Amino acid sequence: MKKFLLLVVSFFIFSLYAQAQVKEVINTERYFAKMALTKDTRAAFLAFMSENSLLENKGKLVKGRPIYQFMPPDTSGKLIWDPVVATIAASGDLGYTSGPYKFQVKGKDVAFGDFATVWEKQADGKWTFVIDLGNSHGNTGIAWMENEVKTIEPAAEKNQKREKVDLIKIDQNLAAKIQPGTPAGYQEILHPAARLLRTGKAPYVSEAEKKTLFTEKTNLKFKPEGYKLAAAQDLGVVYGSCTATTQDSEKDTTLTGVYMHVWRKDPIKGWQLLHESINVHPPVPPAEQK
Repeated sequence: MKKFLLLVVSFFIFSLYAQAQVKEVINTERYFAKMALTKDTRAAFLAFMSENSLLENKGKLVKGRPIYQFMPPDTSGKLIWDPVVATIAASGDLGYTSGPYKFQVKGKDVAFGDFATVWEKQADGKWTFVIDLGNSHGNTGIAWMENEVKTIEPAAEKNQKREKVDLIKIDQNLAAKIQPGTPAGYQEILHPAARLLRTGKAPYVSEAEKKTLFTEKTNLKFKPEGYKLAAAQDLGVVYGSCTATTQDSEKDTTLTGVYMHVWRKDPIKGWQLLHESINVHPPVPPAEQK
């Protein structure tokens, strides 16, 4: 009985710890957003990115700091955003947030989309983002400021076996399942709270929305270029380049771009896809890639 009570107390304490850790990631995202409002977007991004933080630029993932360092302060409008989902690794060193954003000029909403950010805690306790890869889409008409955030808490570390994890291989296994152009592979590994972002589309969040997406005849191919894995080996991100080939009766159309997969390990079900961002466009002409 004493061992059972000790186990219950231990899990309760860890749950409180996990809640506090997730809240820390949410607060970081909101501090980031607040700085963009009170100062400007440039200052906010420079404050929350490291030398290796990645962003999309002209259809490729690039280090974002050099871009923002040479960018003039943005005084033309305001970028506003707020998270709707967040999680953190059991080790407290890697987190994920996602939610809607909008851009305002003179108080008028002119652009909309969803962001997705993977955060890493530095040795000094500061959070900086590993990669920020969202999408743009039309106005969904949904009021979202200061959302109640869905938090996904990690399992206690001691219940997870510290075996070596090959996150790239896990990512490639998904790619292999959907190579023929069928989306069935997704349904096998999706986390219940998964958010799927596509260029120009509102996020696919509900089961009905995801089923609609999975009926599309698009052949996706992913080429991993990097990853980040939490010390607890229960949360990670894989990112790289990708292609999307749409098949119709007349011809195949191939778009190129970048992707990001956020993976979370469930103690029972194993690795699940918690988030996917896919941004694809017509190939950029060589002259415009410079």
